[in-house]
Amino acid sequence: MKKILVGLLLVSSALSFAATQRVPLEKLGTRENGRILYLEGQEKPYSGEVERKYPNGKLLGVATMKDGKLDGKSYEYYESGKVLREETYVNGEANGPAKSYHENGKVEYEINFVNGKKEGIEKGYSKTGVLVSVVPYKNGEANGLAKFYNEQTGKLEYEITLANGVRNGSSKNYYPSGKLLSEVTYKNDIQDGPVRAYYENGKLQAEGTYKNGEIDGVATIYDENGKIKGVDTVVLSVQHDEEVTKVKIEGDLKEQVIKPVLEKYGLDYSNVRKYHINPTGRFVIGGPHGDSGLTGRKIIIDTYGGYFRHG
Repeated sequence: MKKILVGLLLVSSALSFAATQRVPLEKLGTRENGRILYLEGQEKPYSGEVERKYPNGKLLGVATMKDGKLDGKSYEYYESGKVLREETYVNGEANGPAKSYHENGKVEYEINFVNGKKEGIEKGYSKTGVLVSVVPYKNGEANGLAKFYNEQTGKLEYEITLANGVRNGSSKNYYPSGKLLSEVTYKNDIQDGPVRAYYENGKLQAEGTYKNGEIDGVATIYDENGKIKGVDTVVLSVQHDEEVTKVKIEGDLKEQVIKPVLEKYGLDYSNVRKYHINPTGRFVIGGPHGDSGLTGRKIIIDTYGGYFRHG
């Protein structure tokens, strides 16, 4: 009877060791498709725990594997031994909640995974536990309205609309008081559309329009009483003789047209940051001669009325 009991204990101990064995990551290798891990000298895919270590020998990470794939809990550690990250895997892909931590133990990020991709709301926190970001994910890509908060006060600093991981739509910035500071429109991660800035009292401070990341048209600056304070960009197109150079055109228009007009309205000419003078190129042909043809009929009507026959 003693021999039988001893034998059963030995078998039980061996099975327990086999189920919880842990090997260094360096002892595992891949074959065929490169996705299944095998222990050196073994024919079956590896099942058990695998670990990584820092150069000084301290534990860097440990994960559970089944049939050569990550399956179960996975942990990564700071060199101090504190948990840096924890995830859950099923059949080789992240599935379920995942968290990362500051070294003081406070949660840094938390998100849910479905089949290896982020799904749901990802929240980020400061080292003191203050919520600093809320980003919605769908099928692994950031989609929807993302919000970012000041890590000291927890107040909303800015929010952006995301589509497939890039800025698309409205983006807003806020004063520490919570009042709107500015709003910009993005298209495929590039500023494209109206842009406005506000004083903290809610009055408009500046406005303009962006196209492909550049100011398009006039950008206007206002004082707190709503009076135009300055002009950022001037766009002007004029027809000219064929012999006149671009330098001559720009110089004459700045001194004889733009400067006098701005001064007339009490605007500082020196504050103009950009000029777009004849931005499409030389403008030699114009008037009815340039606006004729099927596509020019509406232009002719608007400009010259019934001055002469056309069509």
